[in-house]
Amino acid sequence: GVQGKKWRDCNREVALEFELAGDWMHSFETMIPDQLNDGIRVLIYAGDQDYICNWLGNQAWARELEWPHKGDFNAKTPQEWQGAGQAA
Repeated sequence: GVQGKKWRDCNREVALEFELAGDWMHSFETMIPDQLNDGIRVLIYAGDQDYICNWLGNQAWARELEWPHKGDFNAKTPQEWQGAGQAA
């Protein structure tokens, strides 16, 4: 492990600067079904080791979205995202 460093989930000073600048979390959940219905491809990105926004939570709400292809989406198995033949 790393010696001499204290682990923190977030840097509060950095987060505050983003929040004060208006660049903070926004929910677009209600807009995504309309985008999907209009044929707009959507990427929901979360790292597999992200402690704050984990992929399992994102997968859970994505599976609950109401849209015409919900059943097709839920029948798929998650796949590793790759770029240039390597895990991204």
